[in-house]
Amino acid sequence: MPERQERAISETMSVILIIVLLIIATVLITSLLNGTMTRMLQKPALVTVQADQFDTTGGAHIISLYNNQGDHVILNGTSQTDGVAIITLSLISPSGATIPLGRLTAMSQRAWQPGDTLYIYQSGGSYSFSDTAPTGVTSLAPGTWKITIHDDKVHVLLHTIPVTIR
Repeated sequence: MPERQERAISETMSVILIIVLLIIATVLITSLLNGTMTRMLQKPALVTVQADQFDTTGGAHIISLYNNQGDHVILNGTSQTDGVAIITLSLISPSGATIPLGRLTAMSQRAWQPGDTLYIYQSGGSYSFSDTAPTGVTSLAPGTWKITIHDDKVHVLLHTIPVTIR
């Protein structure tokens, strides 16, 4: 009977392979536990918001944007630092024009987080947002406005929220 030739890796190579697999497993588990893997996967921000008409003390009709729950986020164009993602706010007028929003005043919070409210208003010829209720601003035109929220890190549209100004 002819001899069969056995083919297998040597004992030394099998020990080296096991050590390499253990090192890879350790690196993956460590990166999952300290958040590195989550940042590498670039999950979009989770933000749940509610938009309503807000009447200022001067009688102007503006938009309030309330952050119900979700991640702490950084608003684009601000000096905020504690959020997990950077988001951009835009406004779509009743006529369909898209208006990018900026800020005119400094933000008092380090991130936009659950429980915080933003106010979207027109001052002069520009549209802005602030985390404090503005005074001396112009009312927004009556009609249905839409607020769009984009995640700048992942480049995805998070929300389009309609609000009616009476």
